[in-house]
Amino acid sequence: MPPCKKAICAENLKMYILIREDTPVNIVPLIASHTAVGTYKKFAHHIEMKYWFETDLQKTVICKVNAKTFEKSKEYGDYFALTEIHHLELGELGLGFNVTSEPPKFFKFLKLYKIEEK
Repeated sequence: MPPCKKAICAENLKMYILIREDTPVNIVPLIASHTAVGTYKKFAHHIEMKYWFETDLQKTVICKVNAKTFEKSKEYGDYFALTEIHHLELGELGLGFNVTSEPPKFFKFLKLYKIEEK
């Protein structure tokens, strides 16, 4: 395990996953998990991602956003975009951002994803 550097201590690192609110609820777990794996693969060579992966995978923030916020969030750093799965033609459904200890302030105002039970 790499030594904890002040700027990248595991207790500070979080991965942000954004899910479009119009994503069918029955595939949200699939979208979230595939986005997380894709994000890891894209950023696996970054020291922050390596440290996070080896120490604390639990710090993942999953947010539910509208289409406008989904598109705007792309301005806040490099990301992984999960596009349609197999036969579904829904476009981009999930965005994953490299782990960070200092997320953009924009992210702090996003709503956590909660599945509403009927």
